[in-house]
Amino acid sequence: MNNYQKTVLDNGLKIITVPMQSTETVTVLVLVAAGSKYETKQINGLSHFLEHMFFKGTKKRPDTLAIAETLDRIGGEYNAFTSQEYTGYWAKVSASQLDLGFKVFKLKNSNFKIWRSDVAENDKELSKQLDAFENPVKKEAKNANMLWEIILKSGYDLSTKIEEKKISGCSIYAIFDSEMIICLSKINEGL
Repeated sequence: MNNYQKTVLDNGLKIITVPMQSTETVTVLVLVAAGSKYETKQINGLSHFLEHMFFKGTKKRPDTLAIAETLDRIGGEYNAFTSQEYTGYWAKVSASQLDLGFKVFKLKNSNFKIWRSDVAENDKELSKQLDAFENPVKKEAKNANMLWEIILKSGYDLSTKIEEKKISGCSIYAIFDSEMIICLSKINEGL
């Protein structure tokens, strides 16, 4: 089992390091306690929006291409994700490039480039952003996760009453005394 070390910086930031002797790479993972679970109806989608903001550019790396080139040039891998409880940004680089792996994630309020949601850089970018919101379901998503994502993003909280009903082999979820009905599978017109 790996030993780990926890360091708490003066600003409260917690850093966990887990040495692995069998690899020559380093993974930097930044987790922010911001996910769909904490969003209200008024700020629905904000965590995912902020995830995308990171890749829009910073003062030092002014656009998506500059961020990508920084890590692509050294053979690094990188991505981000938003879950119910946190938003994560990660980069995997050669151990000799550890410093650069951290610099890519050097986030300050003043580093973010201004990006307005009502102005797309081009039609292709706008279509890509819209598709991410219109078709958010991934094949590996589980029904329970999708159900809670829909419920929470609709403004309900974790104590919301959910009743599952089976109709013609399909699970139908009645939310808050049937105020909202959700079906997470294909249904036929006869249903």
